[in-house]
Amino acid sequence: MDHDLKKELAEMLRQIADRDGVLKKVMVRSNRELNRLRAGEMLGEPAKYIANICVELDAEYGVGTTLTLDWMLDSYFEMEFDRRVRRLLPEIHAALKAGNYTEKNPDSHFRGLAFYVPHDDKTIFVHGGGDESWRYLVIFDKLGYVYVRKIWNRLGRNCIGNVDRPTLAFYRKQNFAPWDASPRASGFYGDCRDEGHVFTTQFLQGVAHVIWNIGIPMSWFMEVNSTWTEMVNIEEVRGLSDPESVQKYYDTNSNGGATDV
Repeated sequence: MDHDLKKELAEMLRQIADRDGVLKKVMVRSNRELNRLRAGEMLGEPAKYIANICVELDAEYGVGTTLTLDWMLDSYFEMEFDRRVRRLLPEIHAALKAGNYTEKNPDSHFRGLAFYVPHDDKTIFVHGGGDESWRYLVIFDKLGYVYVRKIWNRLGRNCIGNVDRPTLAFYRKQNFAPWDASPRASGFYGDCRDEGHVFTTQFLQGVAHVIWNIGIPMSWFMEVNSTWTEMVNIEEVRGLSDPESVQKYYDTNSNGGATDV
């Protein structure tokens, strides 16, 4: 292995270890504080505690309001995704592939259509949306990069000619690598300026830009749960799996869930 590459890999592993170590300390401390606050039906007290921390930190930084709330929401969605959503994605893809559900032969379920998109390097599927004019495109790779955008049936452009309503064909033409595309050429910025932005998490960088459209990733999390229920946790008849149903599924299936996203 090239010396520079070894050095770069070692530095990357060090950053991961440092980040994990700090996060572990934060989680232990915050859980300890939460346990002190938790008191039956008085669930509003921990919420006020968290809100006060955000407000006080905003005042301390002195760079504008809601900055800490912005960071907090990014971290919140990252934790929710890593704990409750990430492992569902490869299982949905595997179920779609096993059923040979392609674009020409999609699966039809409770919250719309779903199908996988063959690709040599990335894992890709389309699902849900609840609207016949658009659906969710989910792209993830082995490094943990997850990119979710809305796609439309017909290509749309904004007033300066950039694409703001991409189609599946548009992404296919770019080999499903939107994070490498030039914003000037394609209209994709990788953040909330994208018309179809839903969710993005990057390796070592985490989640960002949640605050501007918080309802959109929340809705997508729900869609993922529904699609997973219909495709994988098929014994759950309500169309959605609550935490107990998810845990029951993984307890029954001893593999513990997929972890390669």
